[in-house]
Amino acid sequence: MRPYGGAGETPGRGAMTALARDLAFSLKTFGAGMLAAWIALRLDLPQPTWALLTAYIVSQPLAGAVLAKSAARIAGTFAGAAMAVTLIACFADAREFFVAGLALWVGACLYVSILLRDAPGSYGAMLAGYTAAIVGFAAVETPLAVFDTAVARVTEICLGIGCATLVSRVVLPLTAGRVLVRTVRDSVQAARLWAADVLRGTGDDRAALADRRKLLADLMTVDLLRAQARLDTPRIRAQDETLRHLQARLLSLASILVSIQDRHRLLLRDRPDRALALAPLLDDAAAAIEAGRPVPGLRRRLAAALPDLAALRADPARRLEYIVLARLRDVLTTMGELRGLARAFLRGEAKPGKGPAPGLARYRDHTQALVGALVAALALAAVSAFWIGTGWSYGGTAATLVVVVCSLMATLDDPAAGALGFLKLSAVAIPVAALYDYAVFPAIDGFTQLAVSLGLVLVPLGLLIPNRRFAPMVMPLIMSLIAIIGLQNRPVLAFEAFLNAAFALILGIGASVVLFRLLRPLGVDWTVQRHVEGIRRDLAALCAAPAGRDHGRFASHTFDRINALITRLGPDDLDHRAILQGSLAALRIGHNILFVQQALGEFDPALRAAAGAGIAALGRHFAGAGAGPDLLAALDAATARALAADAPEAHVTTLVVALSGIRTSLGEHAGFFRLPPESAPAPPEEVAA
Repeated sequence: MRPYGGAGETPGRGAMTALARDLAFSLKTFGAGMLAAWIALRLDLPQPTWALLTAYIVSQPLAGAVLAKSAARIAGTFAGAAMAVTLIACFADAREFFVAGLALWVGACLYVSILLRDAPGSYGAMLAGYTAAIVGFAAVETPLAVFDTAVARVTEICLGIGCATLVSRVVLPLTAGRVLVRTVRDSVQAARLWAADVLRGTGDDRAALADRRKLLADLMTVDLLRAQARLDTPRIRAQDETLRHLQARLLSLASILVSIQDRHRLLLRDRPDRALALAPLLDDAAAAIEAGRPVPGLRRRLAAALPDLAALRADPARRLEYIVLARLRDVLTTMGELRGLARAFLRGEAKPGKGPAPGLARYRDHTQALVGALVAALALAAVSAFWIGTGWSYGGTAATLVVVVCSLMATLDDPAAGALGFLKLSAVAIPVAALYDYAVFPAIDGFTQLAVSLGLVLVPLGLLIPNRRFAPMVMPLIMSLIAIIGLQNRPVLAFEAFLNAAFALILGIGASVVLFRLLRPLGVDWTVQRHVEGIRRDLAALCAAPAGRDHGRFASHTFDRINALITRLGPDDLDHRAILQGSLAALRIGHNILFVQQALGEFDPALRAAAGAGIAALGRHFAGAGAGPDLLAALDAATARALAADAPEAHVTTLVVALSGIRTSLGEHAGFFRLPPESAPAPPEEVAA
């Protein structure tokens, strides 16, 4: 029952389907590029190369992805061109001020782009930055023609965007809606299998870890596909609320499963007798979830097995047992809701969920955005200083390439490595471009022969673009090849000009590599640490917030960070696995903090003060103002006061379970939460109230 993807499809058939899909994408992209180039040539635009290049840059396998970003890209192109015209008009005779203004503009645009991340506006902001450089440096030698240059560049770029959008939507469109349906189906199945593994105590097995990674990776993919599918699949718009409720259930389920896994592991270690008593109930629940059918009487048995308050006071181990059973009840409820929502979505029905449909709030990393913006601005200033100092006519081309490469590589963990790969592939593209310019093009006549000759190289390379493994290598090669070839109605065959353009390409990209090494010597570890610190900051903010704070926002931020961590953490590295487990445990801690905040109003002032002190200690710790035994002592004191409180049993139980859950999660993931190793939970009999 383990396999869940591609049921009934043989590996050979699946490979052939993928090959046909990639071939269709390559042919469509090449066709869009050739259409844009043909129109640009017919209009006698000065640089049809930009139309062809833009078509390749903006093309995506999914029609919705192209549509979602096209409007933002066109807006960014116009904004960048307008800024270039403004800067040239103001500083035509003062290149230093022109460069300073352009550096500020590029830095600001890249800051916004990195901050927005993968939202459509991100691409528009990035394009606004490097379009200003493209237009500005092209017109700096002839400032009186800057408006004509801007109009030509905007027309060429918009031609590429328009042709790519048209072809992706009309010719064999692969809709985001179709991919979204498949992703939702796989996500629900992965959730079901992971839940069954956790309840059986095999949540750390390789297959279970694969299910977990699949689910977490798909969660944010679903949100991206949802935005794209609204544009290319009409029925998705009507199901938007259903889909957002489904996402929320998946988010909730993942955090619940981590809670069960941690507590069950502690029971197995410290009180195997209590774990053995729960085994039949957990096994039956796992079988019911895996089969997708309820087991008669399961909920009744679960309710009967829940320890009462007297048992919680008498035996601290029963608190762990209570948490496992309470979370199991939540799993059954959530899985039932998830099945109903998924069934409705896959049938094309709009099924309302409970309450308003939640949205996924993405985190914003201002530090990373500021670092990327500063690097791009300083890199542009450095290369421009060389251009101004030497008076080299192609220095502006090198400066333009610095801006483009710094913009494209800004979000990478190791941008210097990405830029170095770009440099190597650009070096490969230079002799190929020379072969085209001085051997192929002089021997052909007409656009048809031009298209065939380019297709012999671009179509095979385009096959690799949809492959995430090869795309980072193929796109620089394609971009450099098209840029150096320089399609024009009246080609310039001067070899000196070709060598200067090629040298400017190498110099610009090479400068990007050097400046990335000097200005941003940070790698994956820095990015991972940024996300871990971000989770702690969100927990600190949750502790300080009123009880009515939107917990869904905290959960969304955390899952967004988890999704970013998944792509950077090795599945077989134990330290990386601990980071991922800790980030998931943070979700349950946040949920329990919210429970405590909401329950305080039901208790006497003394108890409220003790519990409030526990939450305040958590807030100080997560904010970096305190750590260690004092935090755990405050939580233990709050738990003891709760157990001794003269209050309704349900209220006391809620508070005790929440505080115990927080302490257990902190101890189980002490390293993640910056606690000393001795903070790991002691055996239950040692922490009696």
